[in-house]
Amino acid sequence: MLNDNLELPLVLTCDASSCVLGAYLNPYDGGEKPVAFAPRVLTDALKNYSQIDRKAASIIFGVTRSHDYVDSNKIETPFIILRYLD
Repeated sequence: MLNDNLELPLVLTCDASSCVLGAYLNPYDGGEKPVAFAPRVLTDALKNYSQIDRKAASIIFGVTRSHDYVDSNKIETPFIILRYLD
């Protein structure tokens, strides 16, 4: 991991599979130079969640783990359906 220029905006990338949640931060400069990683093995209860719920859980996990770096209230996601969840 490289501790690059933290003046650049950071991108939080989150994803979920059937057995793990993952998130990482990297500067928004077009490169892949992660600042921090955060993995989490799913509990038995989370393994029973639908894929969309696991994706939402990965975003919540990622923001929770990186709250010191995330100073904006704007969160973007490529998963269009997550934008409409309450």
